[in-house]
Amino acid sequence: MTEAVRQLRSQGEQMKIRVTSALDQLLSLLRRVVDDHQVEREAKRLGSRPITDLANQFVRAVEKRDELMHWTRLRRGIVDARSDGLEPLLNAYDEVGEPYLGLIEAYDRVLDRSLARRAMEQHPEIGDNHALSFDDIRRRFQNLDKRIMDMRRLELIVTLASTSIPQGIQSPKKGECTEATLVRNELAKKKRHIPLRDLMERASNAIRVMKPCTMMSPSSVAQFLKPDQRFDLVIIDEASQMRPEESISALARAKQAVIVGDPRQLPPSTFFERQEGNALAEDDEEFEKVVVDSILDVARTAFQPCRELLWHYRSRHGSLIAFSNRHFYDDRLVVFPSPQEGHPDYGVKLLPVDGQYRASVNVPEANAVALAAVDFMTKNPDKSLGIVALNQPHRDMILAEMDRLFVRNAVAERYRARWAITLDPFFVKNLENVQGDERDVIFISTVYGPDEAGNLMQRFGPINGAAGDRRLNVLFSRAKYGVFVFSSMRPDQIRVGANTPRGTRLLKDYLTFAATGQLDTGTRTCHDCDSDFERFIKERLEAKGYEVVAQVGVAGFRIDLGVRHPEWPFGFLLGIECDGAAYHSGLSARDRDRLRQQILESLGWTIYRVWSTDWFRDQNRELAKMVDFIEQNLRDRLARHADELAKHEAFVRSQ
Repeated sequence: MTEAVRQLRSQGEQMKIRVTSALDQLLSLLRRVVDDHQVEREAKRLGSRPITDLANQFVRAVEKRDELMHWTRLRRGIVDARSDGLEPLLNAYDEVGEPYLGLIEAYDRVLDRSLARRAMEQHPEIGDNHALSFDDIRRRFQNLDKRIMDMRRLELIVTLASTSIPQGIQSPKKGECTEATLVRNELAKKKRHIPLRDLMERASNAIRVMKPCTMMSPSSVAQFLKPDQRFDLVIIDEASQMRPEESISALARAKQAVIVGDPRQLPPSTFFERQEGNALAEDDEEFEKVVVDSILDVARTAFQPCRELLWHYRSRHGSLIAFSNRHFYDDRLVVFPSPQEGHPDYGVKLLPVDGQYRASVNVPEANAVALAAVDFMTKNPDKSLGIVALNQPHRDMILAEMDRLFVRNAVAERYRARWAITLDPFFVKNLENVQGDERDVIFISTVYGPDEAGNLMQRFGPINGAAGDRRLNVLFSRAKYGVFVFSSMRPDQIRVGANTPRGTRLLKDYLTFAATGQLDTGTRTCHDCDSDFERFIKERLEAKGYEVVAQVGVAGFRIDLGVRHPEWPFGFLLGIECDGAAYHSGLSARDRDRLRQQILESLGWTIYRVWSTDWFRDQNRELAKMVDFIEQNLRDRLARHADELAKHEAFVRSQ
């Protein structure tokens, strides 16, 4: 079938070559004729015009011989083009009274459509494929792929559960018991347990079967395991924060190792190794001159190539990762587009505060953050929250203010208690210990601001240090839905020069980004459709009154068409995917037909897929189906939004 289509295409290309010269000649003549369309229409009416008009026409022809010559050559070119097989195409232009412009593009479309029809006539199995069969196949593949993954999990569980546990030696002398017998004896005791290091040695085989996966810190490995106890696989997570010497105890016991981390996040540092009396040294950028290498740095040097994980899942809004993607990852992260690009509660926002920085804290800013947190807890009980301050003293002040408000506000206390028993409890942390955390919404308190005299000292504590930029990268990428930046300083108050630390530059740029929403001062460019198929669908939907955006996305991943509706102000109503270049460029069926749509739907997208075979067969029917789907989706979203508002109002009244 593929060979037959290729032959048909070859025949069409030969025909195209034969008529191209005629088209080129015809278009050349058209450009040289003055008001050619008007002349052509007048020529057709010669037979029905009075003699005087004809006489005037001949006089004009004599006076403007150049135009007459061009007209003659044009008519000859039209006759030649018709004889070369273009008569139906030219007749179509004549019927609507249009000049012969865009002939080459029109010919290409007619040729492609004719070839497609002939291919479908000669190979009916192509025409038998339609949306129902395609969608059924995709759904079946998705279900089977999920079932296979579930079965593999069950297979692993069965394999582990069916492995017999070594019972070891059972002896009246407790000191001679080993393996499972020793473990049971220790569980039965209430006191005088043997050292854990001895237990791990004498019952190592039983413990390995009962708990095949062990989570330990590097110091625990060295403390509780003897050198001859080995692991099949050691995984080191957050490896950018682990010194090489700390990892030796685990790596020396490993047959294989996987070292995972982000080289652009926090490195090992001496930040917490200062004495208690030097707490105020946080505002001194001289405290940290040397940042040691991590085991991740060593591994990246020793083992090449590294496997990069570029799909970014956390952010539900493109702006949450856009700054880090640009300044730290060279726009290489694959960022999935968000349908809620216009939602007021999503993205990065700057909230100016009229505060003063004094003695390492900013009292007005701490109070503003605490009050905003209580307001958030009241209005968004189903979203998690974290607060990050840029230094430890200010963090302590915010925490104390939150504790005071929890005592006075029953709604906020219920929020805190509810989230405390989950994996995402409410927290107030400083910049140094927030790596690894994520929350739905993050409040950032920048702390620094002008003094009583209105002067902003250009000292920003750890941000001015050797790894200040990496600290900020961690901070900027903690949120799923929104980041609210509380700041007593304006971006223009931060002075940058040739020797300004990169962390300070990035702080200034991020405040500008939070205030404007723009990564750079250039004009935002719009993306064009990837194919004529997408462009045609876009034009038909726009003719129905919808706003349609082509290639929606931030970086690395785009939806073919995004549809907005004036009655839905919270971003895109749905996305339309076509089986065009983006679909066929998927590296695997799992990426193309399951993971892609699964991720988009988890972000809130409603996806409508258009198959080219159905559109080719009856585009009016497919357009009507698409419009019905859009309108039904609009009604459903408006109804859900109204229900959510009613539930929220009821919750507020109940509190």
